[in-house]
Amino acid sequence: MIDWFSVNGLVMNIEKTNVAKCTPCYSQNEPFQITYQSNVLPGTNNITFLGLELDININWKNHGYKILLKQCSLTC
Repeated sequence: MIDWFSVNGLVMNIEKTNVAKCTPCYSQNEPFQITYQSNVLPGTNNITFLGLELDININWKNHGYKILLKQCSLTC
């Protein structure tokens, strides 16, 4: 990961970085940990990337709910 960021001229912002393990539901409980430059990256069940929210099952339901709530608050 460090090499990929370096080659592509990128720097990871540890403050804004989370990781999610996207796997079949039967293996969700297996522990995993990712370390970057001696920092353990926090795990999460939902990730927002460029405004799109995905969960660990690569499902867009939460994103859809947020859009519906936003639309409702604008029109109601």
